[in-house]
Amino acid sequence: MAGKIKKMIDTIIQERSNGNPAIAEMTKAKFILKGLNPDNYDSNSQDDQILIKKLLTIDKQINDSHSKGTESNIKSAYSVKPLEEEAVLDIKDQFGYLGIKLIIFFASSCYDQEKISFLMQDAFKDSVVFGCSTAGEIVSGKMMENSVVAMAFNSNIFSDAKVEIINLKDENTSVESAFVSFENYYNESAYLMDTAKYVGVILIDGISMKEEKVMDLIGNRTNIYFVGGSAGDDCKFCKTCIYANGKVYTDSAILILLKISENAEFEIIKTQSFKTLDKVLIANKVNEENREVIEFNNRPAIFEYADAVGATSVDEAPNYFTTNPVGLLVDENDIFVRTPCQRLGNSIKFYCNILKEMEVRILESTNIIEDTKRALEQKIKEFGWIDGIINFNCIERTKELKKKNQVEPYGEIFSKIPTIGFSTYGEQYIGHINQTSTMLVFKYNPSKYHIEKNKAPELINQELAEEILDLHKIIDEKNQQLEETTVALKEFNKMLEDEISERTKREKEISYLSYHDKLTGLYNRRYYEKEIKRIDIKRNLPISIIMGDVNGLKMANDVFGHEKGDELLLKAARGIKKACRKDDCAARWGGDEFVVLLPKTKKEEAKEFVKRINEQYLKDKVGNLQVSVSFGWETKKNPDENIMKILKKAEDNMYEQKISEKQVIEGNIINTLNHALFEKNKLEELHSIRVGELCQKIGRAIGLSDIDAIKLKTAGTLHDIGKIMVDNKILVKTGKLTEQEWNEIKRHTENGYRILSSSFNMLDLANGILSHHERWDGKGYPMGLKGEAIPLVARIIALADSYDTMVTDRPYRNALSEEKALVEIQENAGTQFEPEIVRIFVERVLGKQWS
Repeated sequence: MAGKIKKMIDTIIQERSNGNPAIAEMTKAKFILKGLNPDNYDSNSQDDQILIKKLLTIDKQINDSHSKGTESNIKSAYSVKPLEEEAVLDIKDQFGYLGIKLIIFFASSCYDQEKISFLMQDAFKDSVVFGCSTAGEIVSGKMMENSVVAMAFNSNIFSDAKVEIINLKDENTSVESAFVSFENYYNESAYLMDTAKYVGVILIDGISMKEEKVMDLIGNRTNIYFVGGSAGDDCKFCKTCIYANGKVYTDSAILILLKISENAEFEIIKTQSFKTLDKVLIANKVNEENREVIEFNNRPAIFEYADAVGATSVDEAPNYFTTNPVGLLVDENDIFVRTPCQRLGNSIKFYCNILKEMEVRILESTNIIEDTKRALEQKIKEFGWIDGIINFNCIERTKELKKKNQVEPYGEIFSKIPTIGFSTYGEQYIGHINQTSTMLVFKYNPSKYHIEKNKAPELINQELAEEILDLHKIIDEKNQQLEETTVALKEFNKMLEDEISERTKREKEISYLSYHDKLTGLYNRRYYEKEIKRIDIKRNLPISIIMGDVNGLKMANDVFGHEKGDELLLKAARGIKKACRKDDCAARWGGDEFVVLLPKTKKEEAKEFVKRINEQYLKDKVGNLQVSVSFGWETKKNPDENIMKILKKAEDNMYEQKISEKQVIEGNIINTLNHALFEKNKLEELHSIRVGELCQKIGRAIGLSDIDAIKLKTAGTLHDIGKIMVDNKILVKTGKLTEQEWNEIKRHTENGYRILSSSFNMLDLANGILSHHERWDGKGYPMGLKGEAIPLVARIIALADSYDTMVTDRPYRNALSEEKALVEIQENAGTQFEPEIVRIFVERVLGKQWS
């Protein structure tokens, strides 16, 4: 072998200098001082194990000293300890004594939010401390979950910082008082502040939907860049938190105006992984309050979008939302992304607002890993080097990385730079955006190498040349031959043996992970594709292939969380594994799909195999959900048959089975969820049954067919199914609900819609349940629909629900008499309820006189 020494030397110099030629020359001199001249080696130099060992030692010494130099100004830390006290102490120990001026930290919602904020401020009493809750955390080299990540800065980076809190609960949200405070504190006008020496950070409640308004107000008030993210809560979408001054704020934003120190600099990196396509969409009709586009190009939004992305139907269009969002094009390379998040009938709801007559372009996803590397490398090339990064990375990008098993490669991009960040519910840079990574990057220029603006380049070069000359003089004095002794050789051999042993162990672990699915322990698709070629020989005939698709996984994830969804996948995998024989091969094919290769197995035997699995599933539940998998199978009998066509046939049979079972399975799942709600609260069961019966009667009275009236009864019975995701303590509370508790109750309509909309057969019912708390006068929730814009199903449920609630005892009040209930309903006709439906209900259903 030859050339390894040259390659190692070049790598060490490159990593140490990070593109700075002066540091590269200094590093080369350090090599010579240590008795190893880089100029004496090239790609033909023979590998010398003694020198390689010495290079490893030099690499460690140089990198350790470089790390210590960086740590003196910026340092990142993280903790996965479950207790708040332990996590904060862990982070404090990692920072050590740094002369900390400012700390920013991001924490998973699994922690007690008030406690973690208080403890972090208490641990760093003399520092400015702020942060927010997350949907996943980022730290140097890793993407984390259920952790706390933090970054500490000393006064070499920031000379000062000022924190202001904005209340978003007030309809007249304003940033004026915050900027007056900034101006008084820094004694400068916000309009005239140096944009190279001031930068702002904004952290905002991620479910407030106030991001656009706040960023617009900031843009009107200053030219300083404000960069940040919308707080998360691990994709529960219930409560997000902002931390400042040891306290926790909801429905709020914090603005932090930072003054950069004299010898420090900052830059902003905004990167999104999309390219623009030619298709242009113009938003002709919008609902800004709801971030909803009703029409694109004078057509219903979902139809125009579906055509633009090439979807075969509007029902398929949501599958393109994250891969083909839309973007505002500022210039050819500057895109402000707006991602659709939900189909609302013929409209589309977005994560970021699209204003009326706004022109957007269809986007197409590219490679997140390569795009991020390219953006970071370009900034390092422009900036010289980077000493620290704060990364606000969209949760949709994180989901895409997980889907493609690219979480580790993404984390590794930042492994050599102190970094923290979090998965956001939206990013802030000039405006509100999403599916973007917005990064603040910092570097410190030590005064020794700081280039003064008025200093001539020739003087700088002269100083460097003199310093290098001094180093060479020292080299001439201290240069000596390396001692090659038997003891050193024995030590190296021992080290080499240990390294080989450890490498063998690691290779076995890597080999296992490369062919096994991390969650289920089954083989992965890579192994299956290799194994099918090995098994596909004549002596293994007949060969049967079974494909399976887990039923209800999306609903389990939506209702119970991804932890329960993973448990469902685990139990499905265990049932398959338990039924397998020694020579069978079971693999996880994709997200919710499994494949089993059965050599020397007839088609009838494959059918029995499936029967054994299904018998096992009858014993397995995840919470209230029965484990269920739709299977299809096919058998290769003749050597001339193409095994891949057999696989395709098994997959087609599986989908046919899934379609035939779909309605029954989805109905069973929905009934299971409804029963689970009734188990939590018996009053809900009786109430739901009565509402369903009243809805059926009203439907018949207004002239609906028997079939439609029965559907209406089903909608009424299921109208509160979304309360399965609400804490039972809130449902049975007898006292007055807090604002937070009331907001959680109100979300049950959207929860119910998410549960039922996964079934095509229940889409109409889902829309009705989503809107059953809308009011005829437009003052209801969740969308503020008015009049006939409210689906008929919802109008009927609203009346039946309200009437039954009035005439039955509730935890918080006694029942009204039928007479008083009738008076109240008639008084609210035209405001809360549709007048005509109220009249029909009173006269034809209750048989009372209209008054």
